[in-house]
Amino acid sequence: MKLTLPAVGALCPILLLSGCVFTAERTGPTQYDPHSFEKGSVEELHLELNMGAGDLKLGTGTRKLAQTYFTYNVADWKPEVRFDHHGNRGDLTIRQPGHNHTHFGSMKYEWDVRLAEDIPLYVRCNFGAGQAQLDLGSLNLRDVELDMGVGQLDMDLRGNHKHDYNVRINGGVG
Repeated sequence: MKLTLPAVGALCPILLLSGCVFTAERTGPTQYDPHSFEKGSVEELHLELNMGAGDLKLGTGTRKLAQTYFTYNVADWKPEVRFDHHGNRGDLTIRQPGHNHTHFGSMKYEWDVRLAEDIPLYVRCNFGAGQAQLDLGSLNLRDVELDMGVGQLDMDLRGNHKHDYNVRINGGVG
Protein backbone atom coordinates (compact mmCIF):
# COMPACT_ATOMS: atom_id res chain seq x y z
CA MET A 1 0.00 0.00 0.00
CA LYS A 2 1.34 3.40 -0.97
CA LEU A 3 0.37 6.44 1.07
CA THR A 4 0.17 9.79 -0.65
CA LEU A 5 0.75 13.10 1.13
CA PRO A 6 -3.01 13.89 1.42
CA ALA A 7 -3.64 10.41 2.86
CA VAL A 8 -0.88 10.86 5.44
CA GLY A 9 -2.29 14.29 6.33
CA ALA A 10 -5.73 12.79 6.90
CA LEU A 11 -4.36 9.93 9.01
CA CYS A 12 -2.30 12.10 11.38
CA PRO A 13 -5.26 13.53 13.35
CA ILE A 14 -6.84 10.07 13.55
CA LEU A 15 -3.64 8.54 14.89
CA LEU A 16 -3.15 11.35 17.38
CA LEU A 17 -6.71 11.14 18.66
CA SER A 18 -6.68 7.35 18.88
CA GLY A 19 -4.55 7.59 22.03
CA CYS A 20 -6.99 9.99 23.69
CA VAL A 21 -10.22 9.21 25.46
CA PHE A 22 -12.81 11.94 25.31
CA THR A 23 -15.70 11.97 27.70
CA ALA A 24 -18.86 13.99 27.34
CA GLU A 25 -18.95 15.84 30.65
CA ARG A 26 -22.08 17.89 31.33
CA THR A 27 -21.57 21.42 32.47
CA GLY A 28 -23.81 22.86 35.12
CA PRO A 29 -23.92 25.96 37.28
CA THR A 30 -20.58 27.36 38.35
CA GLN A 31 -19.58 26.12 41.82
CA TYR A 32 -17.25 27.96 44.22
CA ASP A 33 -15.52 25.86 46.87
CA PRO A 34 -13.12 27.61 49.31
CA HIS A 35 -11.01 25.89 51.99
CA SER A 36 -8.65 27.29 54.62
CA PHE A 37 -6.09 25.64 56.87
CA GLU A 38 -4.64 27.11 60.07
CA LYS A 39 -0.91 26.94 60.83
CA GLY A 40 -1.30 25.46 64.30
CA SER A 41 1.91 23.56 65.08
CA VAL A 42 2.84 23.00 61.40
CA GLU A 43 6.48 23.91 60.80
CA GLU A 44 6.75 22.58 57.23
CA LEU A 45 4.21 21.91 54.50
CA HIS A 46 4.29 19.23 51.80
CA LEU A 47 1.93 20.24 49.02
CA GLU A 48 0.84 17.84 46.28
CA LEU A 49 -1.32 19.06 43.41
CA ASN A 50 -2.79 16.67 40.81
CA MET A 51 -4.78 18.48 38.12
CA GLY A 52 -5.76 16.80 34.87
CA ALA A 53 -6.93 19.88 32.95
CA GLY A 54 -7.70 23.46 33.89
CA ASP A 55 -6.17 26.68 35.13
CA LEU A 56 -3.90 26.69 38.16
CA LYS A 57 -2.66 29.64 40.20
CA LEU A 58 -0.23 29.07 43.05
CA GLY A 59 1.37 31.75 45.21
CA THR A 60 1.23 33.78 48.41
CA GLY A 61 -1.54 35.89 49.83
CA THR A 62 -2.63 34.46 53.17
CA ARG A 63 -1.64 34.62 56.83
CA LYS A 64 -3.04 31.11 57.27
CA LEU A 65 -1.10 27.99 56.35
CA ALA A 66 -3.08 27.70 53.12
CA GLN A 67 -6.25 28.95 51.48
CA THR A 68 -7.74 27.44 48.35
CA TYR A 69 -10.42 28.70 46.00
CA PHE A 70 -11.90 26.31 43.46
CA THR A 71 -14.21 27.28 40.61
CA TYR A 72 -15.75 24.59 38.39
CA ASN A 73 -18.89 23.81 36.42
CA VAL A 74 -18.59 20.02 36.00
CA ALA A 75 -19.99 18.54 39.23
CA ASP A 76 -17.88 15.35 38.99
CA TRP A 77 -14.71 17.45 38.99
CA LYS A 78 -15.11 18.85 42.50
CA PRO A 79 -11.52 18.87 43.81
CA GLU A 80 -10.65 16.30 46.45
CA VAL A 81 -8.83 18.00 49.31
CA ARG A 82 -7.01 16.15 52.06
CA PHE A 83 -4.97 17.64 54.90
CA ASP A 84 -3.02 15.46 57.30
CA HIS A 85 -0.97 16.68 60.24
CA HIS A 86 1.89 14.55 61.64
CA GLY A 87 3.83 16.26 64.41
CA ASN A 88 5.21 19.47 62.92
CA ARG A 89 4.64 18.36 59.30
CA GLY A 90 1.52 19.15 57.29
CA ASP A 91 0.56 17.25 54.13
CA LEU A 92 -1.93 18.99 51.83
CA THR A 93 -3.07 17.02 48.78
CA ILE A 94 -5.45 18.37 46.17
CA ARG A 95 -6.63 16.13 43.35
CA GLN A 96 -8.96 16.45 40.40
CA PRO A 97 -11.15 13.32 40.49
CA GLY A 98 -11.44 10.96 37.54
CA HIS A 99 -8.86 9.94 34.98
CA ASN A 100 -9.77 11.52 31.64
CA HIS A 101 -10.22 15.25 31.48
CA THR A 102 -11.01 17.44 28.55
CA HIS A 103 -11.31 21.19 28.79
CA PHE A 104 -13.45 22.37 25.91
CA GLY A 105 -15.89 25.17 25.27
CA SER A 106 -17.86 26.31 28.29
CA MET A 107 -16.12 24.07 30.84
CA LYS A 108 -14.62 25.99 33.75
CA TYR A 109 -12.03 24.52 36.07
CA GLU A 110 -9.79 26.82 38.14
CA TRP A 111 -7.70 26.38 41.25
CA ASP A 112 -6.27 29.32 43.18
CA VAL A 113 -3.96 28.10 45.98
CA ARG A 114 -2.50 30.64 48.41
CA LEU A 115 0.24 29.72 50.86
CA ALA A 116 1.97 31.23 53.88
CA GLU A 117 5.32 32.86 53.11
CA ASP A 118 7.04 31.82 56.35
CA ILE A 119 6.46 28.04 56.38
CA PRO A 120 9.08 25.81 54.66
CA LEU A 121 7.39 24.36 51.57
CA TYR A 122 7.88 21.23 49.47
CA VAL A 123 5.82 21.30 46.25
CA ARG A 124 4.96 18.38 43.97
CA CYS A 125 2.68 19.25 41.05
CA ASN A 126 1.27 16.96 38.34
CA PHE A 127 -0.42 19.16 35.78
CA GLY A 128 -1.91 17.61 32.65
CA ALA A 129 -3.21 20.36 30.38
CA GLY A 130 -4.08 24.03 30.61
CA GLN A 131 -2.44 27.10 32.08
CA ALA A 132 -0.37 27.32 35.25
CA GLN A 133 0.77 30.52 36.88
CA LEU A 134 3.16 29.73 39.73
CA ASP A 135 4.35 32.79 41.66
CA LEU A 136 6.75 31.07 44.04
CA GLY A 137 9.49 33.64 44.68
CA SER A 138 8.11 34.91 47.99
CA LEU A 139 7.55 31.43 49.43
CA ASN A 140 9.97 29.60 51.73
CA LEU A 141 10.76 26.90 49.15
CA ARG A 142 12.71 23.77 49.96
CA ASP A 143 11.90 21.65 46.89
CA VAL A 144 9.77 22.03 43.74
CA GLU A 145 8.90 19.24 41.32
CA LEU A 146 6.59 19.86 38.37
CA ASP A 147 5.37 17.41 35.73
CA MET A 148 3.36 19.06 32.97
CA GLY A 149 1.72 17.66 29.85
CA VAL A 150 0.33 20.28 27.47
CA GLY A 151 -0.19 23.99 27.99
CA GLN A 152 1.43 27.12 29.28
CA LEU A 153 3.54 27.42 32.41
CA ASP A 154 4.57 30.76 33.90
CA MET A 155 6.80 30.17 36.93
CA ASP A 156 8.32 33.10 38.80
CA LEU A 157 11.06 32.18 41.28
CA ARG A 158 12.42 35.69 41.83
CA GLY A 159 12.78 36.62 45.47
CA ASN A 160 15.13 37.09 48.39
CA HIS A 161 15.92 33.44 49.16
CA LYS A 162 17.71 32.53 52.38
CA HIS A 163 18.86 29.08 51.21
CA ASP A 164 19.23 26.91 48.11
CA TYR A 165 16.49 24.59 46.87
CA ASN A 166 15.95 22.20 43.98
CA VAL A 167 13.56 22.79 41.07
CA ARG A 168 12.76 19.95 38.66
CA ILE A 169 10.48 20.52 35.67
CA ASN A 170 9.38 17.81 33.25
CA GLY A 171 7.41 19.35 30.43
CA GLY A 172 5.49 18.09 27.45
CA VAL A 173 4.17 20.45 24.79
CA GLY A 174 3.65 24.16 25.28
